Amino acid sequence: MKPELEERMIEDAIQLLSNSDKCLAFMERVTITMPIATLVNLTNLGCNRKAWIGQASCFEYAGCVDLATRIAWWKLEPQQQNEANEIAKLVINEWEQQCLNKQLVLMF
Repeated sequence: MKPELEERMIEDAIQLLSNSDKCLAFMERVTITMPIATLVNLTNLGCNRKAWIGQASCFEYAGCVDLATRIAWWKLEPQQQNEANEIAKLVINEWEQQCLNKQLVLMF
């Protein structure tokens, strides 16, 4: 990958993960635009689900590859990391709740 492209992706990932409103919007968007990947990754309790949804949202936002997202993560302030993690937890919990609601509807 060209260095300038990698640097742009890192900056884009930082921009997304450090902005609570954008971060929430794109994490929620991933659950809609990537339904199969979301199902596979969020039902696997053995993987880092918060990291997956963060990386997927950076890809959705700006086409950021996983390496750029990981580099961006370590450039964030601890408070920004905590906020992004809290948003990821919220979105994962909302997604799980929607799955439960759909399951109940299908049972009747």
